[in-house]
Amino acid sequence: MQKQLRQIAADMQLEEHYHTLEKALLALYFHKNCPTKSLAHTTNLPIPIVSAMKKEFSKRGWGKHSLTKKGQLAVSQYFQLSDADAELYRQLTTDATFRTEWIKKM
Repeated sequence: MQKQLRQIAADMQLEEHYHTLEKALLALYFHKNCPTKSLAHTTNLPIPIVSAMKKEFSKRGWGKHSLTKKGQLAVSQYFQLSDADAELYRQLTTDATFRTEWIKKM
């Protein structure tokens, strides 16, 4: 998958590293349905760039607004997420108070 992400970044002529694409895929994986505007906020990219990125994901069968089963499997394998706690991830990435308290506890 890393090779595919590098190719997408090159095809899109992204100035950002392909890690931005990884961040977008993680958001799609954990948040199930991620509108373009929300994904733009998550990745700190302009909406037209995110829209193009989602089209590239769709071309590969990974999904556009949410991941297909193929996309979920690819992301899960690439990031080794089989035992990931999706609810904890969502809380840590969306709730600053929860994140601060969780870090203190850990």
